[in-house]
Amino acid sequence: MEQKNKGIQRGLSLQQIVDSREHCVFRTKEDWEQFVKRHHFNIEEIPHISGLWEALRGLLQPRAWYMQNENTEVLVTVTLGDGLDELQELYLEREEVGDAYILECLGMSILQRAYEELQPFLHDALNLWMGPFCFIDQPDRIKEILEQLGDCTISLTDAGMLLPKKSVVFTAPLEKERKDSSCHICDQCTLFSCPNRV
Repeated sequence: MEQKNKGIQRGLSLQQIVDSREHCVFRTKEDWEQFVKRHHFNIEEIPHISGLWEALRGLLQPRAWYMQNENTEVLVTVTLGDGLDELQELYLEREEVGDAYILECLGMSILQRAYEELQPFLHDALNLWMGPFCFIDQPDRIKEILEQLGDCTISLTDAGMLLPKKSVVFTAPLEKERKDSSCHICDQCTLFSCPNRV
């Protein structure tokens, strides 16, 4: 039986994680120290990394789309836009691989903050909280969700890659009570040797 949906879909700007002092990813010295520790950089590199962040932040366009299904599940896509891809490509063309990697790590942190910032938006709209995320990696299922979401700016290549590259597609149950955290990427991942695992 074909699953119907309630037709609730929205394109939400999450620009506050880039522009707002209150919601910005990197607000304090402690934020930067936590970032370099997680990604195995040196404390001395913080000024250089923060400089790359300033170059990147004006290019970011974080945005999310969602749709609630009848089975109290929400379909979600989140992207940071094309700016990060283009800046990374520029650094790679100049063979500045280290800086391209720093941009990759910055992108992962920003994307994770986007998940967190999405929670209150959805609660205001649906009066429900997202539960644990289930990240989708099957191309056919991704294509189906993107088609359901309609006008979102994320696309899937023939090779199964999402564009922009810093984009994700996931589903989550909708729950009456908010949990401490809905994003358990590392818990779901089987790459136990990943240097970014937390």
